[in-house]
Amino acid sequence: HHSAQPRHPDTPHRQVRHAQQVSMDTKDSESDNNESDDEWEDADEDSSSDAVPGDVNIGAEADAARARLEVVLSAVDAGPPEDKFDEIMGQFVGAFQEAIGTTMRIAQSGPLDDASVASVAALTLAVLRGLLRIPPQKSHQLVVTVCGAVVESNWGRLQLRSADHATALLAVVCAALSAKGTMDEAELDALLGGMCPALQAFLPTHLELLAATRVNTPEFGRDAVPHRMLREFICMSVNEPIMLALVDTPDGVAPAVVTFAQRWHFSGLTSNAQLVEFVQNDASLREHFGPLDDVIEMDCWTAVRAGALGAGFIASAHRVWREGIPSDVATLDNTRVVLFHRGSVHRGFDGATTFERIPLEGACDGPPLDDAARTVLCQRMRAASSDEYIAGMKAQLGSGGSDPKLNELIVAEEAAAAAPV
Repeated sequence: HHSAQPRHPDTPHRQVRHAQQVSMDTKDSESDNNESDDEWEDADEDSSSDAVPGDVNIGAEADAARARLEVVLSAVDAGPPEDKFDEIMGQFVGAFQEAIGTTMRIAQSGPLDDASVASVAALTLAVLRGLLRIPPQKSHQLVVTVCGAVVESNWGRLQLRSADHATALLAVVCAALSAKGTMDEAELDALLGGMCPALQAFLPTHLELLAATRVNTPEFGRDAVPHRMLREFICMSVNEPIMLALVDTPDGVAPAVVTFAQRWHFSGLTSNAQLVEFVQNDASLREHFGPLDDVIEMDCWTAVRAGALGAGFIASAHRVWREGIPSDVATLDNTRVVLFHRGSVHRGFDGATTFERIPLEGACDGPPLDDAARTVLCQRMRAASSDEYIAGMKAQLGSGGSDPKLNELIVAEEAAAAAPV
C-alpha cells in the first residue's frame, strides 16, 4: 500500500530535537546550528572521496549500510528509554552518515549490475526515510541530490524510483516547506531549489501521487511554495481539464467571439509558456491557432466578463503570464479556461520546459465545441455572477504583474455588489 500522504508518522519532538543535538555533538559539542549543517556536509564529502574498489560487492555494501540504518531507525521509532536516548540517537547519526557515504560512492560507480539494483533501491529508500528524522537543514539538498543521481545513472531501473521512493521524497519536500520561518531565507531557498532535480528523477511515473498529496497538504498550495522552480513542479497539471478557446474581436472591440474551443486534459504541464508551445505544435490544434510564427497571447475568462479583450493585451488586467503556471489560471465551472487571441508582440518559447524528465501529455476530451456550444460558453463567461467574477480575479493574484489592476477591479466589483439595488 502506497500512501498518497507525504507525512511520515510523527516523530516525538524530543527525538527530533535530540537528533539535531547529536548531529551537532558528533564532532564538536559546542557547535551551533550552522556548524551542524557544515558537519553533515563535511562528513558526506569525506565519505565521497573514496572510490568504490572494483572488487567490492556493491549489493552487499548497500545491504550492510541499509540494515544498520533500519535497525537504528526502528529503535528511534520505538521511542528509546531516557537513559538510552542519547546513545541510540548517536547510533542513528552514525548509521545515517554511513548510509549517505555508501550512496555517494554507489552514485559515482556508474551503472549498476542486475544483482545489486534491489539492494541499492532499498538503501536509497532507507536514506530518504531517515532524512525525515533530521530537522530540515541545507545539507538535505546534498542527500536528495545523491539519491537522485543514482536514479539518473540507472534510468531504466524502475526499482530505483518506485512509488515508495516518490512518497518518501514528497514527505521530505513537505518537511522542508514546513521549515519556513525557522531557517535562514537564503538557505531555505537553496534547499527548496535543490529538491527539484531529485523530484524530476523520482516522480515522472508517479504524478498521481503528487496530485493526491496536494489535496490535503497545505504546504503544497500555489501560494505556499516560495521557490519558483519548486512551485512549477509541485503545482503542475496532473490529468487536469483546461478549456482552450480561441477568441476574436472582429471590430477590434468587445464583445469577443469564440471561434474555436475544445476541452483538453493535461499531465506534466508546468508552465503557461509550455501550454502555448503545445498548442502551436499539436497537429490538431495548429490548424486553428496558426503557424509557429503567429503571435499568440492569453487571457483568463474574466476578460470576457469584464469586456476587456478589446482594450489590448498590455492593458488587460486578466493576462495569463507565460512566466506563470497553469494553476494561476482562473477556473469556471471547475475547469480552467484559457482565451487565446492574436497579439502584437512576438514571444519566444525559451524556458518553456523546465523539467525534461517529466513527459507532457495532452488529450482532447471530445471534439471541438460546435457553434451552439461556443455561444453558450461565451454567454456563460459574460453572465458570470459577481461572486464568480471576484473569485476568478482573486485566483489570479500573485501570478504576474497585473495585481494592481486586478485589485482595483476587485474593489470596484465588491463595492458594486454591496450597493443597494
